[in-house]
Amino acid sequence: MKPVLTPQQEAVSIKTSPERLQKLATLYAQDQEILKAVATNPSTPSKLLLKLGAKFPQVLLDNPMFDLLLLENPNLISEINIVILKKLLKLKQISEFILEGAARHKDRIELAKDQNTPLIFLEILAKDPDAQVRSNVASHRNTSENLLEYLASDQDVQVRCRVASHPKTPKRIIKILAQDTDAKVRHRIAFYHFHIK
Repeated sequence: MKPVLTPQQEAVSIKTSPERLQKLATLYAQDQEILKAVATNPSTPSKLLLKLGAKFPQVLLDNPMFDLLLLENPNLISEINIVILKKLLKLKQISEFILEGAARHKDRIELAKDQNTPLIFLEILAKDPDAQVRSNVASHRNTSENLLEYLASDQDVQVRCRVASHPKTPKRIIKILAQDTDAKVRHRIAFYHFHIK
């Protein structure tokens, strides 16, 4: 007689079919432990694996199937759902590959706005060709003084205005922006930093 496996055991077994893993994820949609176990299984269907990646980003990265998905589609990170990408960017250790893919994502403006976006990724977005992305970086709470200094010389007026109104902008940069050729930047300095001499 064949031994009866618990749903948890089935979810981690390499003998469990992709169809059964899909069924387990549906049947136990509220059971985080079973869903996490399904996400660890290399036989998990790719769409389900990516969906579970939003709940378990580190498990997604650790699943060997994810590496195969990346081999099949090197642009996967730049095309991945924004919710999943945001979760991946919150991980303590972010690979260069993920950062590079995220820098090509169509929703970079949204990523630059997200207050949980880490500094390491903001540094990449500060060099983005889209001024709206750079502008969002300039007003981001995690933006460092060094990054604000870099953005203070941006060619786009809106980016410089955002630097001028950022509370972390160093006094030496405020003094430089107070002499900006564009009146909008100078007005921002006067409004936000009128007390600095």
